Amino acid sequence: MRIHIISCRVLTREFSAFIAKADNHIDVSWLPQGLHDVPAVLHKRLDATLDQIEEEIANKQIKRAPDYIVLGYGLCSNATTGLVARSIPLVVPRADDCITLFLGSRERYQEFFTKYSGTYWLTNEWVENSDEVQPNYFEDLRRELMEKYDGDEDTVEYLMSVSASYVKNYKRVGFIKSCVHEDPRAEALARGYADRYGLDFFDLQGDNGLLKKIIEGDFDEENFLTVPPGYGIKYTDGPERMIAVPADEL
Repeated sequence: MRIHIISCRVLTREFSAFIAKADNHIDVSWLPQGLHDVPAVLHKRLDATLDQIEEEIANKQIKRAPDYIVLGYGLCSNATTGLVARSIPLVVPRADDCITLFLGSRERYQEFFTKYSGTYWLTNEWVENSDEVQPNYFEDLRRELMEKYDGDEDTVEYLMSVSASYVKNYKRVGFIKSCVHEDPRAEALARGYADRYGLDFFDLQGDNGLLKKIIEGDFDEENFLTVPPGYGIKYTDGPERMIAVPADEL
């Protein structure tokens, strides 16, 4: 089986570890981490990547078309809804976001989100690629803003307060340990981040069950939506999270 994955870079280490040992032929298009912060931008990038794959197949830059294109994303603030499968079936995990993929199942996701409501979740890759977790983030941000706004203290202080305001929504930091890459430095940074904001900290072991299913092409209906060509992804508030409908019904 040939599978083309379009994924956020936050899953780089996990996917790469499994791809190296996969029986299936796997290609990956990586997108920058953090695009979910602006769902319309993420949707546009995903849509453009689907077009690019189709174009490369048509131009024979991709010699053998994949059997499936899989999104390394969940709903991600509904950024994936409205995407349409072109000539190749499109597969998307029935997940709210990448945290489900790191935890291994929707059931585990729901268990921990109920038990630990108000948690800011972090992983190795998230820490590696996230500026705000770094110890000097606010000092660096303040210096950049002072330069940008010509030393206007009032404007800079206002923007700094806005930048930090999201933390008020959280009670704790949860660090999901990777099954493929243990990095004590990342966990230490996550713990330091919690300390700076007076948040509780806990860690737990991740589970790569869903990621392995993607690499193996095991797209069971309970965990994945398979969208046939000419159909698109539509959100539903039912337990399935999303359904496939004809593109003209989106």
